[in-house]
Amino acid sequence: MESSMQEMTVELERMVMAPASRVWSILSTEDGMKSWLGPKNFEAREGGRVLFDVTHDGTRWLMFGNVLELSENRRIRFSWQEFDTGTLVAWPHPTIVTVTLEEREGGCNVQLRHSGFEKLPNAAAELEGYVTGWTSRDVLAGLAALVEQE
Repeated sequence: MESSMQEMTVELERMVMAPASRVWSILSTEDGMKSWLGPKNFEAREGGRVLFDVTHDGTRWLMFGNVLELSENRRIRFSWQEFDTGTLVAWPHPTIVTVTLEEREGGCNVQLRHSGFEKLPNAAAELEGYVTGWTSRDVLAGLAALVEQE
């Protein structure tokens, strides 16, 4: 796991012992994404809506956005904007989550990149929260577990 305060990006990477097409079957479908990241809503098409409804430490957060890119067996990108239901404040600008697949011998390298925090008020704190969030959930290990068990 890497993060750069200058680039304001969270980056995770993992080799998955499955072909890119199997990983893609999770990333490119509503049921697959729900089983991996748990969104309340995921419309698996460019322009489709994405909605997460999460309660953490007693606070309910909504994260919403749109699918920006679906490049079969290669990449999915979606916008990610946070709304705090306690303060009723939303981020003024969305960030971008990109998951990139690279076919390799014996499997697929998966990179998750969450960028754009520099546009936010309290950018450093928001970035640090997401570094903790993405890594504490070990999201790429969860994806690997889903595709490697098939």
